[in-house]
Amino acid sequence: MEPALRPPRLVTRRPRRAIACGIAALAAALWVGRISVDDAAPLAVVPVVSPVQIAVPAQPPPEVTVQVPPAPEPPPPPPAEPRRLQPSAPFLDAACLVPRDPPAETGACTWDAGFPAISGDGATIAVLVPDGPEAADHTGWKLRFFDATSGRTLREHAIVTMDEANLGEDVPHDRRDRAVARRAAALQHQLDAGGYRSLVMLGARDGMHMQREAPPPPADRVYAEIDGDAVRIVDPTTATVKLQRRFVSPNPHPGRSGEECSGWTIASATVWWDEPTRRVLVAQVYLHGGCMCGSDAVLHVAAVR
Repeated sequence: MEPALRPPRLVTRRPRRAIACGIAALAAALWVGRISVDDAAPLAVVPVVSPVQIAVPAQPPPEVTVQVPPAPEPPPPPPAEPRRLQPSAPFLDAACLVPRDPPAETGACTWDAGFPAISGDGATIAVLVPDGPEAADHTGWKLRFFDATSGRTLREHAIVTMDEANLGEDVPHDRRDRAVARRAAALQHQLDAGGYRSLVMLGARDGMHMQREAPPPPADRVYAEIDGDAVRIVDPTTATVKLQRRFVSPNPHPGRSGEECSGWTIASATVWWDEPTRRVLVAQVYLHGGCMCGSDAVLHVAAVR
């Protein structure tokens, strides 16, 4: 006979030994102070921030206004050089021909006396020239008349002699001054009777500027260009050259070549002309050497076609 069946039974094994060991270890830790409930550090709560997307509307670019300062005013043009006053007729002023100490620097004696001048018929030219050596304290004056075509000297008249120009301070000057005034008046009468009119200066270059650049020429009237002994007369209104020539003057003392004060160097040149007769006068000054060697003045005449 088979044995009777028994209902099943759940068999559970309790880990008695493991539990007992755990309790013992906890008790030991509490005893030795390794774990203290009272001294445990508090827990820090760290919030977690979730990113939030914010839609920022687009802004238009800012408007920038720049204040530009106005352009500076252009500099004013340089003042026009005053034109040289042109006398219409020559005048012998006796009071200005007599030497004075110190010489006049302003007033009537600095005015243009109107020389050289040409006669009304265009046949004769009158030039006021100094008389006497340059080394003298004062020079005299004389009026020279020469042919307007050939340049040949016709006559000359003393107005102030060298002796009169260098009178001592202890000599009365009244008598000299009266004599000079009489001569000047007589010659002035000849000039007036002959209808003399002043020549027009076209250009001049002195020793200081003979080798330098000339000033800009005028654009509204005839002028002369000077380069040493070469002269060119230009009419800018018609763009024509009226005269182009070299006025050569040979050394009048060729035998003194090589000696002191034997040079012959052009130091200055001045050009005048008379438009009605188309006559040209060129006055040149030549140096013989240094400042103590003296100089010679040479006159040339020519006709403009």
